[in-house]
Amino acid sequence: MDGQFDMLRADLADMQITLNTASNNEHVLEVERHIWTVKEHACAIYNTLPFPQLPTNMIIELHYCTFWLNSFPTANGVSNALSPCTIVTGHHMEPTVS
Repeated sequence: MDGQFDMLRADLADMQITLNTASNNEHVLEVERHIWTVKEHACAIYNTLPFPQLPTNMIIELHYCTFWLNSFPTANGVSNALSPCTIVTGHHMEPTVS
């Protein structure tokens, strides 16, 4: 996290969570790589759509790239069994059967 979250350090320490903040202009490679991954997915979707220009609402809905990336566990993630979405929200993605 960046320095503006330092005020939470004591509360998180009570919950046995270590807060690791980054200073100004410090690059966190894991975060930057995730941002590039989201941008790459959004560009891939954008470029496969058959429109010369996308309506604003469709551009806004490209946030689903983040939703789907967070819906499945990653190889180098915190958990091999739980997705980031499940860890944060407690909701499981239920497969639909037709």
